[in-house]
Amino acid sequence: MDSDLRDALAVLEKKLEAIEEKIDILADDVEEIKEMLPTTLDEDLSEIKSTLMQMEQ
Repeated sequence: MDSDLRDALAVLEKKLEAIEEKIDILADDVEEIKEMLPTTLDEDLSEIKSTLMQMEQ
């Protein structure tokens, strides 16, 4: 491999590692948000949807 290609691959590898780190951080943030949500969120949303549908009629 010539040095330009090797250098380009090294740069791409570093960029990929940075992206992976950002994805890990986002995944952690999502988990934290999920923990903050009420455990009955699905039921609550269903009730809201049902109420809205009744209001339309």
